[in-house]
Amino acid sequence: CRLFGKQRCIDIMDRLAKSYDYNTSEHVGVIAWGEGVKERLPKQDFEKMTTIEFEDQSFSVMSCWREYLDNMYDDYMQMPPEDQRCGHNIVAYKIERKD
Repeated sequence: CRLFGKQRCIDIMDRLAKSYDYNTSEHVGVIAWGEGVKERLPKQDFEKMTTIEFEDQSFSVMSCWREYLDNMYDDYMQMPPEDQRCGHNIVAYKIERKD
């Protein structure tokens, strides 16, 4: 018996997100990861986009991407000691583009 299934979790998160008026909020964020206020950013910076280069690719990102990474990971450019590194069990696929 599943007391708290995936759909119920989605419904609760959706209801919570809709309980705040985006237009009048000063802060916004991607809160799906459960990090709380670490994921909160000024809306004006979140909505403004910029382009960054990563591994010879260009990506559109929120202008406050550094602030987000600092909030989430502290010194995100520094690798943790090897004994503190962990995997995230993500299955990823690379799609080759034919330009």
